[in-house]
Amino acid sequence: MNKDKKIYYLGGVNAVGKSAFERELALAHPDRFQVVHGAGKLMEYLGLQPGDYAGLRGIARGRKAEAFSDLVFDLANNRDERSTILSTHFAIMNQGNIEWNTKEPWLSNVDALVLFRASMEVLFSRIAADDRDRNLFTPGLSENEQKAQLRMFAWREVQRARSLARQHNLPLLVFDNTGPIERLVDNFIREHSRLVSETKNNMYS
Repeated sequence: MNKDKKIYYLGGVNAVGKSAFERELALAHPDRFQVVHGAGKLMEYLGLQPGDYAGLRGIARGRKAEAFSDLVFDLANNRDERSTILSTHFAIMNQGNIEWNTKEPWLSNVDALVLFRASMEVLFSRIAADDRDRNLFTPGLSENEQKAQLRMFAWREVQRARSLARQHNLPLLVFDNTGPIERLVDNFIREHSRLVSETKNNMYS
């Protein structure tokens, strides 16, 4: 078994920059990390077509939670010796309604929680420039009301991540993603190396 192998649950609100991080990490360290996109993999486990976000939103929470637990268990027990970045969310906002995306059973298979953050100005500008149908906000809100809703969503996701880390004694790695993406990758690699070193030290102490 590769003691350097870790599973990271990566969360952050929409447009926080997870995709850019994943692309840069894959380019810089293809032999050390694999990226698994939680929503896409969950669709596969639920028998949905790729990209069927509407279908995914329509499935009962309990069924999605069960499938997600199976997904994480399989990642923890596969033969890939690379560390895994499970890219998803701690919560999902759909037309202003928040749905928690984290259920307890799978947490025993995760080595650390990772949360990306960015300023509200950066987040909102990225969302405004994006042509994806994110379906985030309550219909009919003004721009200022949307910003307030996004701010509350981001705050609640931070609280959720901290709560899960405390409850399950997991490291919570929080990174600001408003600067160069290369710096974010370097900071993540530094924390990954620290966790690997701590694991090895605990094994031999």
